[in-house]
Amino acid sequence: LMFIISPLVYFYFFLIIILFFFIALCIIFSKNIFDSVRFLKNRYLCFMNNIVREHIREQVAALPHSPGVYQFVDANNVIIYVGKAKSLKKRVSSYFVESRDHSAKVRVLVRQVVDIRHVVVDSEQDALLLENSLIKKLQPRYNILLKDDKTYPWIVLRKEPFPRVQSTRELKHDGSEYFGPYGSIATQRSILEFIRDMVPLRTCKLNLSVSSIASHK
Repeated sequence: LMFIISPLVYFYFFLIIILFFFIALCIIFSKNIFDSVRFLKNRYLCFMNNIVREHIREQVAALPHSPGVYQFVDANNVIIYVGKAKSLKKRVSSYFVESRDHSAKVRVLVRQVVDIRHVVVDSEQDALLLENSLIKKLQPRYNILLKDDKTYPWIVLRKEPFPRVQSTRELKHDGSEYFGPYGSIATQRSILEFIRDMVPLRTCKLNLSVSSIASHK
């Protein structure tokens, strides 16, 4: 019986030694393996980044010198930023030029862009309106202005028996006349003040409908 068991014991002991030897080799070489994997991963990412950068350069070079709206798209095919431009080529190319004037948000944004889409329009006014609409519809992550139900200001001439001229951020189909939008609040306010100085329109909030006046309310 002893003669039969002894070879099995030696065999299992030999397997255990080999196993420990293999584990020791793995421990010794694991750091090098991980470093190699990390190196290959970094090289792959660098290669893909160069491809993306070249793609972006080609897209920017093909942009027209026309007013329009541009959209930045990330690796998940999600639009992360929408902007307007008087000259699409000039505006979009400014993002991809190294500059100390770029904010931290812009730097982070640019690193995530893998594709650029654009829409050419007839005028800056059309670009302003389209940008407004797209931002409210798409809610891009990096757009702050207009994201939370905000919009550019308009001047409205109310459809009332005694019209008022006011500032508004809401466009309603109420028969009133809307002028704008204005990219600068200061410009809009200056125009409002000019209108009120030149035309004596009412500024009160009283209900001056025909029925109210007739009933002396």
